[in-house]
Amino acid sequence: METVTVIREMRENQIIPATRNTLRYVPLLLDKKPTAGKNIIKNPQILERKVTGCIVTRMTITTAPVLLLLATGEIEVEGHRPQTRGIYYHELITLDTSLYYFGIETKNETHIREYLNLIIESFELRGERGSAIYMKIDVSGRTETTREKNSENIEVLEEIKSERYFFVRGNEISVNGEVIEDTAGFKLEGKLLHETVKTHTFSIRRKETDKVDFSFMRSEITAELTFTNPEEYETGYKASFKISLERLVYEGEESYPDASGVWGRNFRYRVYGSLKVRVYTNTEEL
Repeated sequence: METVTVIREMRENQIIPATRNTLRYVPLLLDKKPTAGKNIIKNPQILERKVTGCIVTRMTITTAPVLLLLATGEIEVEGHRPQTRGIYYHELITLDTSLYYFGIETKNETHIREYLNLIIESFELRGERGSAIYMKIDVSGRTETTREKNSENIEVLEEIKSERYFFVRGNEISVNGEVIEDTAGFKLEGKLLHETVKTHTFSIRRKETDKVDFSFMRSEITAELTFTNPEEYETGYKASFKISLERLVYEGEESYPDASGVWGRNFRYRVYGSLKVRVYTNTEEL
């Protein structure tokens, strides 16, 4: 068994139940010309080492706020939600010039590894109708330390609390203020370019039908994604997060069947406006 913990400066660390972890510390080699007549490079020089890889996890009431903050990087506004005992809201925004550095610690039965001074190179938030919502983060960095567990350094694997996942019911996305009832899936991606500029793309998959006019999907749109967790913090109040996207410019579409053979139409956009996130949780500070 392995656990993954996100380490953040001046903030509480957060254990996440990763479904996939490919983090590794790899050497960057100096290219040398091979020996004449041979394709083998003898004694290549290691310039430095680099942390690379990804973590994939399902979005829960605990992991969603942390991962969404890592993907955006800035808290714009936060406070207590009125008429509740312990629900807080956090408004997150992406700034092109911001880089959020963090660390990741992985533990198994024998070793502890720390990857520090990491940044997110890209992220992918995706979901399909009737399934859990997943977040994938691709990271890079320069520092890794490994130590063995022993009698002087006894650390137990933290138990990951069992929580309900956020999942896609099919009516959580609205386009130009109109709820898309036939949503079959979605994907929001962000990439870091030149170490400072983030670019975002968005796609929504709708069920293929002759009864719906898709023409308004082929222009510049705005979109909102609102997901609510089944678990209640207090009677009538549940954890949720909303993503608002402005100026989505249409880039194309494809029609193809899913794994079950159901045909759908996938619309693709590039985000030229703002990306804002509002998270409702019982955590006062993210």
